Amino acid sequence: MAELTSQVSTPPPWTPDQDGLLRDAVRRHGARRWDLVAAAVPNQSEVSCAARWDNLQNRRTLQTRQPWTVDEDELLSTFVAGHGASQWAIVASLLPRRSAKQCRERWHNQLNPSIKRDEWSSSEDELLVTLQRSFGNAWSRLAGYFPGRTDNAIKNRWHSARLRSRKRRRGSVMAAKETKRVEERQYHVSPTYFSDVAARTPTTQVQSMSSPEIETTPDPDLDRAEDVALRAFLAECLVDE
Repeated sequence: MAELTSQVSTPPPWTPDQDGLLRDAVRRHGARRWDLVAAAVPNQSEVSCAARWDNLQNRRTLQTRQPWTVDEDELLSTFVAGHGASQWAIVASLLPRRSAKQCRERWHNQLNPSIKRDEWSSSEDELLVTLQRSFGNAWSRLAGYFPGRTDNAIKNRWHSARLRSRKRRRGSVMAAKETKRVEERQYHVSPTYFSDVAARTPTTQVQSMSSPEIETTPDPDLDRAEDVALRAFLAECLVDE
């Protein structure tokens, strides 16, 4: 009984011809009607057809994203030319170690000859800003407004522009802070500045400075003018030092 069960449950090995029939059947009926697919593939059941198709999609064997090789790019271009740029499950079944998603992204972002690779114009940048405000980061939707630009290129352009803008703002802030520090250094007077000036002043001038004060009426305008003049004088002194 166990031997009979093993014989029934074990499907025969798949041949290249059967793989071709499987692809054609999936193209016609889709990857859900396995009853119709199995009817087009001799000696294979619905279960074995579904399992084989899943295996050909490389979903389980793909552990890491390896860089694409030149040979893979050439094969991908050949398969797209033969099956079209929409049958990615069919294309992936012909490329070992590559999923339908990887094939689609590689074609649309790198290999498609209609990709626009020249520099972005100012009008394109302005349109990108306007559309991003309206639709957000829906890059595939935005790509419809930029003939020849991929959704990946649009996303990269947006993020690189934001990075440049942040760097410019950061540079402006740092420049403003540096200017403020320079100004503060120019008008800063050490606590011992006036005592040092007094020590260098001749005795006769010190005596004259200590003569009885004459009572006068304060003049705010004069005080402000003197304050400005004093600041200018101190700035010149600090520069000379």
